[in-house]
Amino acid sequence: MCWPCTSNKHIEPAYPSEGQGKKQQQQQQQQGRSRKMLAKSKDDSCFAKGNERGLEEVSGANIAKFTFPRPGGAGSFEIDTYISKGDDAPGEQTRQVVVVAHGHQRDANNAFKAVQSALKTSGKSNIAIVAPKIFNGADGETAADGDLCIWKGDGWGSGEGILFPLGNAIGTFDIIDAIGHHFTDKNLYPALESITFAGHSMGSQLMLRHAILGKQVSGLKTSWVVANPSSYLYFDNDRPVKDRDGGAFKGQNEYKYGFDGIGQKLGFYADASKSPEELFERFAARTVRFLNGALDNKGVSESKSIDKRPAAVAQGDNRQERAENFRKHVNRKNGGQDPAAFSWQLVPRASHSADEMFDSEIGIAALFN
Repeated sequence: MCWPCTSNKHIEPAYPSEGQGKKQQQQQQQQGRSRKMLAKSKDDSCFAKGNERGLEEVSGANIAKFTFPRPGGAGSFEIDTYISKGDDAPGEQTRQVVVVAHGHQRDANNAFKAVQSALKTSGKSNIAIVAPKIFNGADGETAADGDLCIWKGDGWGSGEGILFPLGNAIGTFDIIDAIGHHFTDKNLYPALESITFAGHSMGSQLMLRHAILGKQVSGLKTSWVVANPSSYLYFDNDRPVKDRDGGAFKGQNEYKYGFDGIGQKLGFYADASKSPEELFERFAARTVRFLNGALDNKGVSESKSIDKRPAAVAQGDNRQERAENFRKHVNRKNGGQDPAAFSWQLVPRASHSADEMFDSEIGIAALFN
């Protein structure tokens, strides 16, 4: 079930003073206001306004909890999100939703602002933005909440499962799928035609792997925008770069770089059990737009942010090389040509920056239908 419009946290100090009682009442009233329902769908998922974990406010966005049922119906999971408000808030007139994943810094506020700026430049309307915020162990007590999904380290970036709540096998792909499914409710969003899953840097690594392993949103035109990822998921063990002895790099085909051992990391996610061949056929039929910054070309000896693990080095020295090599890999698997709905573009004057990538002519065309 969704949250009620009042807090479910009951605080009852013994014999409070008049001042304490008044303060407690004010806190409860504030919590009630902070849990204002924004949208609840027929599958019992919902967005409810609330910023109990003190995220940075962003102009033009509500900070909202997204809640969706746990498997089996025993309670709910929740994550925090930034979601458009005002004229751009999801509703009856919304034609498109863009779900954007943040990068390694887990700065959902900046991810939202990057797409928001691109939308403003485009002059388009009736497009809503959702930017989920991923919590991990680095958040400490900030993330101490019984229903909040919390990951270990950067495992969220490849779809891995949550660390807390304990005993629950879901991962980042499940979150993306749940958000997508929420927007299929035609009672809430009768004009909605399409949904785009976008990401930059580690967020784009997540969205690429979701494009391969994740669910298409039923009844909506679904597309993915993959901007400046540091690594790719290959469908076989062939790599463009060899080690010093002319052989394969250690671990180059381990998931998240290939499909070896995927069951150990994503065994809870049903589609992870499909064969690479089956997944490639489905992937090649989807709409995926790959973007790389023309200035994002520093190699492993220069870049501070690029993946320097041997399995990533096997894909190329810098992000542009890795993109070009992955395109060749895809083309080889696809009979020597690009899949029909794939595009690969270099964004002029853009470095490793979500703002520069998305708020560009190419970025805007990729993001907004």
